[in-house]
Amino acid sequence: MPKIYGKNGSVTIGANTVANLANIAITFTGAPVGGRAFGERFQEVVGVGDEGWSAEVSGYLDKTDVNGQTILENAIKNGTILDGTNNVRCYIDPTTYYEPDTDTFADAGCFVTGQGVGIVENEVVSVSFTLTFSGPWRRVG
Repeated sequence: MPKIYGKNGSVTIGANTVANLANIAITFTGAPVGGRAFGERFQEVVGVGDEGWSAEVSGYLDKTDVNGQTILENAIKNGTILDGTNNVRCYIDPTTYYEPDTDTFADAGCFVTGQGVGIVENEVVSVSFTLTFSGPWRRVG
């Protein structure tokens, strides 16, 4: 039977797990590689290059999560990259994760480019973050 991923997913910053997240959606994009000569109407595509990757993570607001949600909030406010000891990993199960590939590109990291907070009457406060990664990615596990 094939393994089904998704149970026990999480997002970590360094050694700390971001509290109360319930959803992770990672998107990888590619761009056509090719070109056209003067006067040609159509572009010749010779392959697909790596364009970038991002993740949307969401769950429930935890104002006391100073090692997780607060770091993400401060990163968008200050425009800082999360890298090095604050490397972001998106786990799809307890041992398999996606992260910036700092072995290939030393400056790879993560910018927080969006944050949302919402509430519905009689519900808990929700939070979401848009993570935009700089540099190549790798899957471990």
